Amino acid sequence: VSVGMLIGNAGALGNLLNSGMIYHQPRLVWLSVIGTAVLALLVDAALIGLRVLLTPWMPRGTRKNARTLAVKEAAR
Repeated sequence: VSVGMLIGNAGALGNLLNSGMIYHQPRLVWLSVIGTAVLALLVDAALIGLRVLLTPWMPRGTRKNARTLAVKEAAR
């Protein structure tokens, strides 16, 4: 179940998804799914930016370092 569909009872992206499913219109379903995904990515990026601004003392780990640490942990 899409989160957009759960919160869509107030006329949002969930209603678009629900209408597309009821009336068998794949275009509406795809628009709803893509819109929900884009909205999720934008909110995620905003939250990451907010975290970086509010916690400047926290290390900004990189994937390379995280992978190296994971390999070292697994080797123990």
